Amino acid sequence: MRSCHTQTIIEAPIEVVWNILADVERYPQWNPTVSKVWGTLAVNRLLYIHHIGLGLIVPVQVTQYEPPHTLRWHSWGLFAPLVQGDHYFRLTDLGQNSTALEHGEDLTGALSYLVPSQLLSKLQSNYAYHNKKLKIIAEQQVATLH
Repeated sequence: MRSCHTQTIIEAPIEVVWNILADVERYPQWNPTVSKVWGTLAVNRLLYIHHIGLGLIVPVQVTQYEPPHTLRWHSWGLFAPLVQGDHYFRLTDLGQNSTALEHGEDLTGALSYLVPSQLLSKLQSNYAYHNKKLKIIAEQQVATLH
């Protein structure tokens, strides 16, 4: 299995961060590779992600939805069953209005081991950038409340 993993600390309560993650219509605000997401956040339901970089609408199946801690989905895309992805967001309440965000993807499938390290590195950089944008939005929301 190949994977990429990112982590960031967000100076906002876990509920604020979760509400941003759970609002799929706002994903383009913090994820520049996505122009639109629609569907229902619930286990075994499909979300549809219009991915700008791929120029495709990618269906993903929600496999874990545990507010306000975990959101995970499975994508099979163009290369299933050769390469599939399990994308995740995990939030941990650190207390004192601070939240740890873990964000990444585990690649599985018969040819997942052939995914080049450069591609995983680029994916990890993209996820780190998404985290940074999400952090800014969450921290601005908290600042606005005070």
